[in-house]
Amino acid sequence: MTTAYRPFETHKQALTYGAATAAILLVRRPDNRGWHGAIEWNDERIWMEPMPQSDRTERAWLEVESWAMRNITVMAQHQPVFRQG
Repeated sequence: MTTAYRPFETHKQALTYGAATAAILLVRRPDNRGWHGAIEWNDERIWMEPMPQSDRTERAWLEVESWAMRNITVMAQHQPVFRQG
């Protein structure tokens, strides 16, 4: 289960890693000037990063998804807690 929807979240994609869960989020900044990408691991937000400004939601989502998958892959390789069970 992932955390409840919060204002400004426009996209969320859940992933499964063995017994663990991860989610990638695209979060609209409260000032409405760009986006943040976020990674959740087992319902805890562990990382949030500003993304390049983009007026197109689809482009921002692709950037966030690519950024998050690179980071999740690195975490999974280097930290046992992130390795698939």
